[in-house]
Amino acid sequence: MDYQEVSSPLLMHRSLWEQSGHWEKYQCLMFVADAGEDSMAIKPMSCPGHIEVFKSRPRSYRELPLKLFEFGHVHRKEASGALSGWLRLRGFVQDDSHVFASLEQLPALIDQFVELVEQAYPKFGFEEWSWKISLRPEQRAGSEEGWDQAERALREACQARGLLVEEKPGEGAFYGPKLEAVLKDRLGRSWQCGVVQVDFVLPDRFELEYQDAKGQWVRPVMLHHAVLGSLERWLAIVMEHHGGLPDALHPQPVAVLPVSDRHSEKAKEWAKAIEQSIQRPVVILDKGPLKGRLKEADGLMIPWRWVVGDQEQDIKGIGSVRRGHESVQSMSLEEWVDLVAKEGLV
Repeated sequence: MDYQEVSSPLLMHRSLWEQSGHWEKYQCLMFVADAGEDSMAIKPMSCPGHIEVFKSRPRSYRELPLKLFEFGHVHRKEASGALSGWLRLRGFVQDDSHVFASLEQLPALIDQFVELVEQAYPKFGFEEWSWKISLRPEQRAGSEEGWDQAERALREACQARGLLVEEKPGEGAFYGPKLEAVLKDRLGRSWQCGVVQVDFVLPDRFELEYQDAKGQWVRPVMLHHAVLGSLERWLAIVMEHHGGLPDALHPQPVAVLPVSDRHSEKAKEWAKAIEQSIQRPVVILDKGPLKGRLKEADGLMIPWRWVVGDQEQDIKGIGSVRRGHESVQSMSLEEWVDLVAKEGLV
């Protein structure tokens, strides 16, 4: 979808955070190197950095929507009692995007975000999630007209797509309302993951402009969005949901186990053939009794195991393969590759 990957600074001058409003509203959650007027802060989000990219040169309407993306490493000074493993951290990585657009492009961009969520979540094994719209908080920046426009854009985009949405008054960010995708973990806890925010405030504060088709300089609207949110929190939710990593995310999704020493060379040939077929690493477990090695594969949570013994033929023949504790199946390598391709392993 034409995103440009960028990398914004980890440490930014306080003047940027003052201009954005985060210095006033968010400073208690920021790690600050205090030096008076020359203070710096480790970024808790990437917005000002992406704004500086937009401002780096004059922009034309032909460049819009301008979509910037980074895996942003951010830090937030959470209270120690709020920390919870990977689910809540002080330092984490976000799939952080900011889109600069015209008002006319806003409905299509919100719809594209929803489509990204609907494409991504099923690939991680999720079939259900809820949507909510967080509306203007009591302490907020910007005009009432801008808030009306932003909230209306989110509502209309959800109605056009037929989304069932719960509205949450007062829970929006200080610079704009947001549409959130919410997942539940196995304990029934809700986690806001995907989010898109409509922002008229920061373009005003940073005096952002682009030249329209008539040669006039006008303000863009800004969308902040992340499909997964904190990658660490996302992986924690995924692993709780599946009891481990899905096959497509496992660092070693396949193990090859020779029945005995005389099958070791054949096992290496199978391992090489599998690696070439799926372009993923394969581990060979060849030390100790076969039963113990199957337990070792269980401990490593390796989903797929190929067992190589007397009945296995040449590299392109039939192999004995099992998934976890399922019964052994006989299939060709080509058949197996077709099977795992449906699950995103290839």
